[in-house]
Amino acid sequence: ATKLDGYTPGPKLYLHIGTCYYDLEKYDDAIIYYKKAIELDSQSIDAFQLIGNCKYKLEEYEEAISYYLKSFQDEEQYTNIGHCYDSLGRYSDAILYYEKAIELEENNSEQFANIRNCYDSFGRSDLSDLYRFKGECYSSLGNEVAAIIVYKQGLEVNRKDLLLHKSIGKSYSNLSEYNNAITYY
Repeated sequence: ATKLDGYTPGPKLYLHIGTCYYDLEKYDDAIIYYKKAIELDSQSIDAFQLIGNCKYKLEEYEEAISYYLKSFQDEEQYTNIGHCYDSLGRYSDAILYYEKAIELEENNSEQFANIRNCYDSFGRSDLSDLYRFKGECYSSLGNEVAAIIVYKQGLEVNRKDLLLHKSIGKSYSNLSEYNNAITYY
């Protein structure tokens, strides 16, 4: 960065410079500038997230997690942490964070795909229980339409799951859509 007389760079400038290095895939250089932003603003949650992104790209997953945890906790950060644990082969930890992301953004099918991939890594490909459980949650809240959507996502995983078929039939019955209910019972 060019130094101007009397000008003191602020944390945002360092974030911008770091992002330029990140876009150039020079992650170690980006980290230097993100850390300078933190020196000037120790509460710079953006800088912590961005360092986490760099550490992830450098395949330094444990360090990435520690930086993500210092950042704000939202669906994106939980997903990032889940990806790190997934990359470390710690699938149960990954699933935990993907589920936290689902809690914040209920209809995010990406998270279910992430969980499915973790289960596949465990050697389990049947996630229909997860979809059935989520559908039952919607049904218990009286949201049968959302329940049916989730149950059908479960059928995409396992078409032969008789409990999912029964659950869809029950939800259609609750909506008084008896012809549809019959189809699934």
